[in-house]
Amino acid sequence: MDLCFYCDVINVCGQSSFEGKAVSKSLGRCSIRCKRADFIVDADFAIPEKGVLGIFGHSGSGKTTLLRCLAGLEKDVQGSIEVGGISWLAEGKNLSTQQRKIAYVFQEGRLFPHLTVMKNLQYGQSRNMGRKQDQRAASDGNNRKNSIELEHLIELLNIGNLLSRYPHQLSGGEKQRVAIGRALLSNPQLLLLDEPLASLDKKHKQEILPYLEILHEELNIPMIYVSHDLDEMLRFCDFMLVMEQGKLSFNGNIQDVLTQQDSPLSTVDNAAAILEGSVSKQEKGFAISTVHTVNGNQFQVPGLMPIGKYVRLVVFASDVSVTKNKAVDSSILNIIEGHVSGVIEKKGGRVLLQVNCNQDILLSLISIKSFQLLELEIGLKIYIQVKAVVTRGN
Repeated sequence: MDLCFYCDVINVCGQSSFEGKAVSKSLGRCSIRCKRADFIVDADFAIPEKGVLGIFGHSGSGKTTLLRCLAGLEKDVQGSIEVGGISWLAEGKNLSTQQRKIAYVFQEGRLFPHLTVMKNLQYGQSRNMGRKQDQRAASDGNNRKNSIELEHLIELLNIGNLLSRYPHQLSGGEKQRVAIGRALLSNPQLLLLDEPLASLDKKHKQEILPYLEILHEELNIPMIYVSHDLDEMLRFCDFMLVMEQGKLSFNGNIQDVLTQQDSPLSTVDNAAAILEGSVSKQEKGFAISTVHTVNGNQFQVPGLMPIGKYVRLVVFASDVSVTKNKAVDSSILNIIEGHVSGVIEKKGGRVLLQVNCNQDILLSLISIKSFQLLELEIGLKIYIQVKAVVTRGN
């Protein structure tokens, strides 16, 4: 599909309250140290009260170990964990996994093979009933409802036609949807997801991701999401921890992780920027929607979306060119004024530029020759152009 504009448009899960800012309210804090055979996990971070916190890292980086420490599944953990005003871990205190108000979704789903889908879901409900006896209003440390209705969750996850089936009769994506539903029905204070899509092929990953987004939008439950897949992080997470050899190499919001010079993921190979905004206009004759970012910039993107809908835009640096003068009579629809705010990396004859467009930070990947011919320097006024691309896989 040849287009004279392109942004990879991803639905934001509900109205964003982050808008490129650091965590303003936290549900709690984790500051732990856990010794493993080949490295030490050492991490200190806030747990957001709302949204999805991603833990990203390559295999062996310690991301799953960190999640297991939060869940109370690791031994010999030192430090402190406090969630919702309750201490889970402190000197002389270590609540068991059952005492921590969490739900944990594993890679494989781990449904009970001898129970139907409905019975698996009802097991989650039974765990919630046990918790209700000591539950207080607002004890969750946030403003969400105290329970999730079974019928509502079945509708959100689109599993109504699966209720009488057994796990062996389900696809990988269906199993994970049921596993997530069962976890949510236990009414957790915090939902932990340990690479829930890792065992799925590309088709089934694409099947389940929209449901994760819907849950984020509809249910005000904080989530911590572990993955080694950066595309999943960009699509689903609001904040991100990057782990390397057991330590945090980055801790910030999803907008900054690819654009800030101190982030290990801000490289030529990962070059992209994330913006959030709302749909302000539809052009039905052209099948185009106009999105205004939270900082006031305007993007025209393919597809018709409801007016007022919040969306996330992923703009790839390779799709962004730079000019000193604003183009006229151009086929490119998205031309935005900004200034050079950083030179992040030079690699393989290319330069990765950071461009500030009225506080929206974007990236442009150009040749070193173009960089020199245009005499680009920090502070120089320029125009960025989001170019035509071929959409892959659509």
